[in-house]
Amino acid sequence: FDNGEVGGVAGNETKQLQAIKRVIAEYVVAPSHEKYNSYGVTEAMHRDKVVMSVHLQRRLGDTAAFRVPGGGGRAVNERLKTMLDADEIREIPKAQMQERYGKLCRAFAISNPQAIIEALN
Repeated sequence: FDNGEVGGVAGNETKQLQAIKRVIAEYVVAPSHEKYNSYGVTEAMHRDKVVMSVHLQRRLGDTAAFRVPGGGGRAVNERLKTMLDADEIREIPKAQMQERYGKLCRAFAISNPQAIIEALN
C-alpha cells in the first residue's frame, strides 16, 4: 500500500508511470534502433535518446495498466504530463524535431536519466 501498488486510481497511475519509464529505459539501453523501425525511429534519434510519443502510445496503450476509461492514449498522455512536470523528460519542439530528424511529431528527451534507468530494476 505504501508503494502505491494497492488501491484505486493512485495505484494505477503508479503502475502506468513505472510502465512508461520501463519502456523508455529499454529503448535507451537497446544496442540499436532496428528493433524500433516500425515506430519510425531513426538511427540518429536512437543515438540521441529521443523517444517519440507514438512509440509509447503503441507499446503501452493496450496493456493492462492502460485499459482505463477514456482509453490508453489519454492515460499515456496524462502520465507523460506527470513526467514533464517532474522534469524527468522534456518535450522537444516540433521545429527542432523536423530540423534534426526529419520528423514532425511529439517527442521527448530524458532530463533525469536516474529516474528512468531505475525502472529496469
